[in-house]
Amino acid sequence: MVYPSIRAIAVGFNGMEKLKVVYYLDREPNDDDYENISDVTGEVCSDIAFMEVEEICKFTLEPFSKLDSLESWVYMRQEE
Repeated sequence: MVYPSIRAIAVGFNGMEKLKVVYYLDREPNDDDYENISDVTGEVCSDIAFMEVEEICKFTLEPFSKLDSLESWVYMRQEE
């Protein structure tokens, strides 16, 4: 469910208590971005029963080295 305006996706978790997913975008987020991230976390939660989910869509042009990867990057697009 990755599309061109997604620069990177970070995930973090606190045991089974909370899943956090951040989409870093190259433009301001819109309703489609929030629907997409909700679909993705819904798929994850159908297999893993997290008690809470936090979904963030954020516009940033900062270098990846300055972004919070939380626990891990699950996607980073190649940029020059």
